[in-house]
Amino acid sequence: MPQPFRDFFQKNTPKTVLITSHENADPDAICSAFAIDSLIHILYPEVKTAISLDKISIVSQKIVNQFDLEIKPLGAFQSEAIIIVDANSVEQLGTLKTRINWENPVLIIDHHVIHPNTRKITPFIIINENAVATTELIFDIYQGLNIFPSKDTACLLFLGLLYDSRHLILANNKTIRVVNKLIELGANYSDMVALLAVSMARPERIARLKAAQRLTLHEFNKWLVAISHTSAYEASACRAIIRLGADIALVYGENKGEIRISGRSTSSVAKETKLNLAKDIMEKIGPIMHGEGGGHNTAAGCNGKDNLEGGLELALELLKNKLSGIF
Repeated sequence: MPQPFRDFFQKNTPKTVLITSHENADPDAICSAFAIDSLIHILYPEVKTAISLDKISIVSQKIVNQFDLEIKPLGAFQSEAIIIVDANSVEQLGTLKTRINWENPVLIIDHHVIHPNTRKITPFIIINENAVATTELIFDIYQGLNIFPSKDTACLLFLGLLYDSRHLILANNKTIRVVNKLIELGANYSDMVALLAVSMARPERIARLKAAQRLTLHEFNKWLVAISHTSAYEASACRAIIRLGADIALVYGENKGEIRISGRSTSSVAKETKLNLAKDIMEKIGPIMHGEGGGHNTAAGCNGKDNLEGGLELALELLKNKLSGIF
């Protein structure tokens, strides 16, 4: 696991490194960024680093405040290399995608389904789709290098794991082993759970309710597919529709010339039909919408510039074909 990390620094010898992640960075993204930043300072103390992001989530801001973390504006730092965590597509970086110098070497550390264009960006890739969170991969790098993270870094790694595993609901045996080691390093389960707790903002609640009002329902054999739209909080609306009883939810939105489609499915759909929302749906509708899609098998998304109708039509056709014949 640590070899691509070592190779990246040995072959490129950067003096400055920019660390970034996807737009509206969640706790796994934020905590991964600062954990890898700490590792760089341990191994290469002469290297200067900066973490720059295009917006962060509300709960991520709580983590930044709690640990007194610093996020720098992109323009204030000249980098010779780039590390992307918790994302492996340039399209996921928001406005930073057009402001970063892509002639610089890039290292990608991620746990999402690898995008077809990822290997065109860089040969330095650490991706494991079976990992519950990117923070799990970064802990693997620490272990592979026989380095113990500090207490604060252990807490950050724990927070990322808790968030992406839905408070360990999606954890596997390896996740639990990692959690045990992080607790031994000083992370406190109750404190970390409390830090992740946030009240849902009123605009998000309204978006969920409007998505429920607007949804259209399709039935392919026994599977219920719901499609709706909001002007924001598409992923949250998807989760709400799944909890209402849909097997698969697609919620789309348009904002400032960008089209977003978020998708969620139940674990039952993934298990029984082998449907992978990232590979089977989002990656295929991305080009139709002049954008890119990716994610996980039960949680994925797509960003595009136009042709929303064509993207939705193709998504429904792909879902119908994938789900047909399954009872």
